[in-house]
Amino acid sequence: MKVSKKILSLVLAFVCAVSVVAVAAPTQVYAAKTKEITLIKGEKISYNADNYNVKSVSSDKKSVVSVKKNEDESTEIVLTAKEKGTANVTVKTERGTKKYKVTVVGNAVSFKAVAQVGSYVIFKVTNKTKVTIPTLYFDYKVKDSDGDVIKADTDSVYKIAAKSTAYTSVYVGYGEKVSLKKSSAKINLEESRRYLDYKYTDQTKKVKVTVTKEEEGDRTVDFKLKFKSSVNEYTNVAADLVLYDSDDNIIDIIQFSKYLGKKETTSQEGYSNAVDYYDHYKLFVRAYTEDYQY
Repeated sequence: MKVSKKILSLVLAFVCAVSVVAVAAPTQVYAAKTKEITLIKGEKISYNADNYNVKSVSSDKKSVVSVKKNEDESTEIVLTAKEKGTANVTVKTERGTKKYKVTVVGNAVSFKAVAQVGSYVIFKVTNKTKVTIPTLYFDYKVKDSDGDVIKADTDSVYKIAAKSTAYTSVYVGYGEKVSLKKSSAKINLEESRRYLDYKYTDQTKKVKVTVTKEEEGDRTVDFKLKFKSSVNEYTNVAADLVLYDSDDNIIDIIQFSKYLGKKETTSQEGYSNAVDYYDHYKLFVRAYTEDYQY
């Protein structure tokens, strides 16, 4: 009986000791490592530091990047890029502290109206920043020779890699005569979609895109593109086939988009109705990988 009581006492003592340790053990806290983020001047982005409520936020250069709690979501902060430069942002949550080195680059995303093809206006999009924009929204104004607005709206173009060129078209209406010089567009930073937890790597040189078929029929000119990736990761690829007449005027664009597997080779076909004017083409390719940064 005495032995049983002694064993019971030892067990209870052990349980109490474990309980004390369990109570004393803190919630798992991450190390305050500095994470690098790049923003475009004018961007305002809501960002979830983690899934814990934000206690406080601060920026050591508010003139470059301002930061505040998101009033609508307790686990988010709101970053506003004000001018070019670098700032250190500190976020304290219920779990611990996170630190960010935020670099703001200039808004070097430009648009140029380069052609009118029937009821469409084609814009050339040039991204001179080091920022990849998976979904880019832009506001455009198409005007006539008198400067009157024919159409103003918002549209989108996808997979805009850093330091890349793309082409896109917008519908302006049947029979409208557009002044390309007076028409314009600019990036819509509020609508465009970027994900700060992802690291984007340019893979354009490692993805080979070639035209394997160029065939002119009675009604269409048909193309087949071959995509060959040497990247051992899943890769976003976009290719714009720009068609020209014999005077080097743009007469159409064909947009191709692929999500390639690891070292995948595949193909895609497209066509244009501008067969009566077609003379030659130019191919513009952009490719990147995206890796989640914990």
